[in-house]
Amino acid sequence: MVDLLREGRCALATSFASYKFVLTYGQTYIIAKLSYVWFDVTLPSVAYVVIDVAMILCLTYALTLSRPKDELTTERPTSSLLGPHTFLSITGTTIINAIFMGISLGVMAADPEYIKWPNKCSDANFWYLLADNWETTVICVLFLYQLSFAGLVFAIGGRFRKPVWTNTLVIVLTVIFQAMLLSLVLSEPNDWTRVFHFASFNYNDVGTNSKTWQNYQGVDNQGVENQVQCLIDYPGCGCDGEATDYGMPYDLRVTLLVIAYINQFFMLVFNTLVIEGPVRRWCIATKYPIKRLEFGL
Repeated sequence: MVDLLREGRCALATSFASYKFVLTYGQTYIIAKLSYVWFDVTLPSVAYVVIDVAMILCLTYALTLSRPKDELTTERPTSSLLGPHTFLSITGTTIINAIFMGISLGVMAADPEYIKWPNKCSDANFWYLLADNWETTVICVLFLYQLSFAGLVFAIGGRFRKPVWTNTLVIVLTVIFQAMLLSLVLSEPNDWTRVFHFASFNYNDVGTNSKTWQNYQGVDNQGVENQVQCLIDYPGCGCDGEATDYGMPYDLRVTLLVIAYINQFFMLVFNTLVIEGPVRRWCIATKYPIKRLEFGL
């Protein structure tokens, strides 16, 4: 009977962990979606493959491999999809992610070399080039870091499951995703970063292949000045911008990396200390004590 209860509570806690992971992904994606709609940009196509195929499918499966604790505790896992435990975990994590997304975009905008994406110069026929900008890189990096770490956060053992380091697949996947993102952020322009349209590559250089940046500079695809026709086709563009000789600076990329790691730290602290840890126990003991039936013999 004890083993049955241990396994059952672990299964229920794991189901809710998977539920919270998927909902957190959805809420964080809304933040990213609103961010790149605001700038009129889009995530690179390969990012959707990484998110939907690699991260969501693999991490959701890995979460189910958590094992029950050896001892049976006196507590029971929540059974409410919209209860305070579940709601606060998802909402709190989403708010943390939104705050750090805003901080990252603010740091990007404050960089002296930043040039805002000229959305008035963009051509919807070249939608696959709408990721050739700093805004997409910042949004993509923060979103992927938040999502890849959420799997680890919700796999933490807590009261009913063994510690997260006993779930080998979650650890391996987290290390792989974190290493992949680290290589993207710190690498100089190469074929790997180009696949993700990473802004370490200068898309506003002389002779650029990006239609939007060609319009921004007032040139055609041969690099020949074409300002008059550009103004006719894109009246709000200006078509008189200057080409640059730099991509996203290394210092700014390191700063984004630090912000992403601090974001992950706050996610971890919130879910371990507030949702599952001493803050939760204090709230239950002082504010919402559990009333149990007492039996006497």
